[in-house]
Amino acid sequence: MDRMMKYIKILVLLAGVVAGSNMLCNAQGGKKAMVDCYTSKDALKSIVLKSVKDGKTWRLAEGMCLNDDYFGFGCVPTYSGIYVVGDGKFMEYPIYLKGGERLSLYLDQDTVYLTGKKCSRENKILYEWLALSGQTKRIATQIKYMSVDYTVFFPMFEEFLKKARVFRDNLKSGDKSFDTWMKRYIDYDVDYIALSFMYTPRKKFPEKSEYPEFFKHIYATEKLADDMLMELPFGMALLELYTLEQVMANSEPYMFEYFEKYIPDYRLKGEMLLAHSKRISSYADCMAQKEKWGKFLTTEQMARFDEVAASLYKAEEGVKGADFTYPDKDGKMVSLSDFKGKVVVVDVWATWCAPCRKELPHLKKLEEEMKGTDVVFIGVSLDEAKDREKWKKFIAEEQLPGVQLFASGWSHIAKAYKITGIPRFMVFDRDGKIVAIKAPRPSDEALKRLLEAELKK
Repeated sequence: MDRMMKYIKILVLLAGVVAGSNMLCNAQGGKKAMVDCYTSKDALKSIVLKSVKDGKTWRLAEGMCLNDDYFGFGCVPTYSGIYVVGDGKFMEYPIYLKGGERLSLYLDQDTVYLTGKKCSRENKILYEWLALSGQTKRIATQIKYMSVDYTVFFPMFEEFLKKARVFRDNLKSGDKSFDTWMKRYIDYDVDYIALSFMYTPRKKFPEKSEYPEFFKHIYATEKLADDMLMELPFGMALLELYTLEQVMANSEPYMFEYFEKYIPDYRLKGEMLLAHSKRISSYADCMAQKEKWGKFLTTEQMARFDEVAASLYKAEEGVKGADFTYPDKDGKMVSLSDFKGKVVVVDVWATWCAPCRKELPHLKKLEEEMKGTDVVFIGVSLDEAKDREKWKKFIAEEQLPGVQLFASGWSHIAKAYKITGIPRFMVFDRDGKIVAIKAPRPSDEALKRLLEAELKK
């Protein structure tokens, strides 16, 4: 290969997360990792670098090949662990980055190996494992090998399993935390290979009695007792396979209320609830799931769940309003649904919005005129999280009445009600149903007339 090829420098701050294990919390911030990728001529036009988050891969950067067979990345990892390089579609291979290493590899369809002498010990072990497991994994996971049935695969798998156990038991990198992590990676990878074969279309399927002993005991609660799966590029897929295997074995429907009991770790439960929510076709069903199972969602997962719900919601007159929950100035969480039995006016605004501020004198006047009635005024600020103190100071100085909530940016309320400009005024009846999602502004007497008409109903 021509060593004089131009180097593509893509300096990226990798967008990762610090996951559950202690090892991943010891990222060497600021140290650049250099990744050299070689491939055969015309095999790839570009190469994609991905991080791993929530058990899936996420695109970070793409490099175009300036010559026939060379790509290079300069990266500053934000976590120590697995990243992925490949074509971004079907050909993807893991690499282990923690910062400060120089990694060189050759990759092509169904072929990957390290080149050069300066590759880190972690990557040498990882790629020894890929060499041992590669063919078995390809047959188990890729559709093009679906003609390989269990009569061929099971003997191959059992031979592979013997070698995998020897490799795992003798694994020594000199770093105990990495060795512990890598052994678990291997265990999960072996399970993924086995379960993928079982649920990939085949021409012939075995009877229960024909499965090797390993296949009868794949699931174990301790494998899902923490969230390490979320550090692996196949982690979410494997979590779904574990739960699918259990509900199938127990003749249960593939529904969250049945399979959540097989997942002890709450973060994993939350990810499965999110995966399940994407199969729900109505907003009402989505919110029912949130009410029943929302206790399993972290704050970050709840935000993602709300995005799914918002995408399903159709705001129309007479339809029950999409609920929202935000903190007030004292941190108390307040929801739209807390005001059932009241006519509610919602003002979506921000401190930086000049038209919003222009409406404030009219809003205060209207609130004064509505005193003693069943009308509640809720202000929802779309100021960013960093401006929370600025918002608190503003509502104090302006002596804003009513209920004042802080949405931390264009979050659930903006997405559910498709709000792209502010101020936005909305009115809800005593049952929480939409009266108007683009109500007149307080400076327009029509808003007061609308409220008076609702109070008479």
